[in-house]
Amino acid sequence: MFVRLRWLLTGAGLGAGGAVWLNRQVRRRIDRYRPPAVVARVGAAGGRLRGDVAGALGDGRAAMRARHDELQRRVDAVVSTAPEPAGAQQVDR
Repeated sequence: MFVRLRWLLTGAGLGAGGAVWLNRQVRRRIDRYRPPAVVARVGAAGGRLRGDVAGALGDGRAAMRARHDELQRRVDAVVSTAPEPAGAQQVDR
């Protein structure tokens, strides 16, 4: 008889403890996804994303300008050292 009573009380204690634990977990999840918390988290993530995108665009533009300047120097060097075509003569008027 005492063995059954012990297991009954053990089961009731575990059941009550599990219910309290589960209730806390559910409340934490609900609090986490309430609109103010969601808005705050999304706003923070959006701010980080905006900064990352702006930085990447700035880096891309700087690299594009550097490459453009390099190519322009190469073109200018080729044009300045190229001989004039054989049939081209300047005509003085």
